[in-house]
Amino acid sequence: MNDNDLIKEVRSASNIVDVISSYLPLVKKGKNYFGVCPFHDDNNPSMSVSEDKQIYKCFSCGASGNVFNFVMDYEKIDFKSALYLLAKRSGINVSNNLVKTNNKNDKFYEIYNIAEKYYQNNLNTSLGLEAKSYLHNRGIDDELIKHFKIGLSLKEQDGLVNLFVKKNYSIKDISLIGLSNMDKDLYINRIMFPLFNTNGDTIGFSGRIYNMKSDSKYINTRETLIFKKGENLYNYHLAKDEARKEKSLIVVEGFMEEVRAAQIRKENVFLRGFGTFLIKRRKEKKGRNITKNTTIVIPAHDIPAFKPSPAFQRL
Repeated sequence: MNDNDLIKEVRSASNIVDVISSYLPLVKKGKNYFGVCPFHDDNNPSMSVSEDKQIYKCFSCGASGNVFNFVMDYEKIDFKSALYLLAKRSGINVSNNLVKTNNKNDKFYEIYNIAEKYYQNNLNTSLGLEAKSYLHNRGIDDELIKHFKIGLSLKEQDGLVNLFVKKNYSIKDISLIGLSNMDKDLYINRIMFPLFNTNGDTIGFSGRIYNMKSDSKYINTRETLIFKKGENLYNYHLAKDEARKEKSLIVVEGFMEEVRAAQIRKENVFLRGFGTFLIKRRKEKKGRNITKNTTIVIPAHDIPAFKPSPAFQRL
């Protein structure tokens, strides 16, 4: 199957009414469906969706297009990512060899993918027994460990760097992307929580102490070319769809609370850290309008530590 055939198959399998209604409520009026436009501050339903033509159009701000355009604009992703998202939604297998794009940051995503697998493997060896026991004692079982891709950095100071050198990656790139201080690993003897972007790509880590004392309970990835603290929230990529269905978000303070919430099937939970994502997105008034018509719930035990700004209170 070539790229054009794949695009046609995904488009045919992705009814625009079904796709858009998974993001926001639509009401049928005559032949078309209408809903509140997510691309501007819309108080009255001004976006029309035509099932016959498989297009949408906002009569107020002018936003329009097909199912790919909607997903790209709503999720703020490129065409390739929208294609993969819609293919996955429709149960269509997409080969990694299709729809290649030349992205200058691709190598950095590759680096983080390798690091994630390296840390996960460490946790599943004899060297990870103590860390895994710590997680189990905190109520995080093997299923949750796998679900959140939790790993372990070892005590050796150059294990990850040496792995990348063997794979012909430059030490300069490893340091630039926030995984090392040149020829020394940044994360030493810590439980590793991968940080994801909205597409589920690993773009950073938060390393937690578990058997030693340190002034820094967590070490987080600094801002890099692919990781912007103000644009990412832990678990947002998994929580967003459930939050839309439940019309509520549960905001928690720490990684452990976040992970344990998944154990009781609370999927619409994310960590409040890493900047002012929600506030920023609402100010931009475009893309991923997850907070519109959504209740934000902060558990009682987190309230003393949570200091919402006026902007956050208005969400």
